[in-house]
Amino acid sequence: MGVHLLTWQVTDVDGKTKSVVMPMADAESVADIQTFVTNHAPLLDACIDGYISQVTVAYAMTLPGGLDVTPEDDMLVSTGGLFSFTATGTAYRKAIYVPTIKNSLISNSKDIPNAGAIATWITDLLSGTEVDITNNFENVLSAFLSGTRVNRK
Repeated sequence: MGVHLLTWQVTDVDGKTKSVVMPMADAESVADIQTFVTNHAPLLDACIDGYISQVTVAYAMTLPGGLDVTPEDDMLVSTGGLFSFTATGTAYRKAIYVPTIKNSLISNSKDIPNAGAIATWITDLLSGTEVDITNNFENVLSAFLSGTRVNRK
């Protein structure tokens, strides 16, 4: 299936953060990972001058069959789409970067309209059918604002 990713966020004196990512076998349980975090945090803390501001774990999931297994020849992960959304209970936007957006879905070389495959994806994302997609403060995404082609390092 894959690995779980345990991510330790370290904050410096300027408030900037970097992450220490530790892959873990997918057989590890939440309880096992929490025990590791509890025991390992003081050891990592003793090695850094910043501080550990957050620890998260991303679980490996099984992908369905029938998906693309090779990228298009001209697509790099540094080129993608930046999608902006409103969220309930806040005036701030939430942006989601999606690498390698299909060139055929981009109009006038930069705008990504809410049409075709993009509209289907956005409708499902905002439906709340399986899960609610939120911003970093658990405000549920509520409406699509815009999509733009961007290049990121």
